[in-house]
Amino acid sequence: MLAFLCGLHAVRFHGDAYVECARGLRIEDIPLELPPPAGTGEGRWWRDAAKTNHRSPLCLSCRRPASNLCPTCKGAYFCDDTCRRKAWAHDQVLCPSWKKYAGRRAELSEFSFLSFTGTLTARPFQTSMEPYKEFLRERGLLEKGWWTTEVDGWAGGLSGSAKFVDCSRRVSFEDGFAFEDVGDIGDLGSSAITNRCPDVLKQDDHGCFELRSWEDYYKLRGLPPTSLAALLLTFPLTIYHGLMKFCAAQLMIAASSRSRRLRIHVVGVEKELAFLDMFDELFRLVSPSGIKLDLVFVVRGDMMPPECKDMEIGGRTGGHTMRVVSGTYNDSLSPEFDCGGRPDVVFALNAGLFAYDSWSFVTDYIEETGVTAVFTDYNEYSGLNSASLGGGDARDSLCVNPFRQPLALPVFSMALPQFSNGFYYCFNEVEME
Repeated sequence: MLAFLCGLHAVRFHGDAYVECARGLRIEDIPLELPPPAGTGEGRWWRDAAKTNHRSPLCLSCRRPASNLCPTCKGAYFCDDTCRRKAWAHDQVLCPSWKKYAGRRAELSEFSFLSFTGTLTARPFQTSMEPYKEFLRERGLLEKGWWTTEVDGWAGGLSGSAKFVDCSRRVSFEDGFAFEDVGDIGDLGSSAITNRCPDVLKQDDHGCFELRSWEDYYKLRGLPPTSLAALLLTFPLTIYHGLMKFCAAQLMIAASSRSRRLRIHVVGVEKELAFLDMFDELFRLVSPSGIKLDLVFVVRGDMMPPECKDMEIGGRTGGHTMRVVSGTYNDSLSPEFDCGGRPDVVFALNAGLFAYDSWSFVTDYIEETGVTAVFTDYNEYSGLNSASLGGGDARDSLCVNPFRQPLALPVFSMALPQFSNGFYYCFNEVEME
């Protein structure tokens, strides 16, 4: 009855019903007529159990709450040995791979410069969001500024975390981060920064900063190792580093022709709507190269909060542009006509291509046009399955993102290391000659 779709984002039952394990449970999608496990009585058990226990790790076999890890791979939960024996697909297919993935937890949890990550990657944070809520509450950040969507996810535009988001309201970095020390964010051109760290300020052939780690970025910005800024800045820094890593040809063309702008479509946007102004940091990092960006956020209609609408976000730094467009990419929306023109590159953060059928419109467009597309995913297993949809080159491009969020996230369908923007992969990378 259970077929696992890359494990992380969704566990699919028969038909179209599924339980989202990374972005919150959709109770309404669990049909009442599903057959119950042996001995559990009526089919309504599924809905009742889901309402009660959806924040607990789930047995890979029966989907009930479980806490026993597979003794071989340490990547799957089981109720007991009986359930483990029933999960023949895990033992024969998944277990060897998951052992490798789970074995990389220490490596993925290493953020040597940041002083708080030992806490945020510890075991309690891997199994529940409650420790992170308490961490933010103790620091006066819970439900403040850009932290409002950090712990409750984004279960559609009318959900509690989304319905009060207003794209038309501009927010400063000080108010968004809700703490006093934001270093020199917002003033990248100052001589103080230029003189501070010449090793970090090394520029590539396009005039862009060669940032290789959070340590590089923090030194550039004058942020102390105690600053929590990386927890939010993973989004603009992931796009910046993805451009540097996978889009050298597009950057070279844009840099050589000052009248040529670099157009980026960011698809599958959800919680990013809560902190659009934070993407000014992407603009500031690119500006010294002279390259101008046109950044278009594409939001599916049911993910759009009622206070938001299609709009140009004015007042951007350095001549860059930003706009929000709602609809389904390459379906109700034409990428060329509704999204400001054909993109030079498409980005999708924490996408989960292999889990959601709606991504087929995006992947069809990428295949038809050959446009470069850069994706991120939460964990290595999901990333590998998703990257494989783009063929061998895309699969081989899978790599760890140095600007992943320095926080271990819980995933209730497995026990693999999971980080927001944890892994990159790229479709149609253009090779430099």
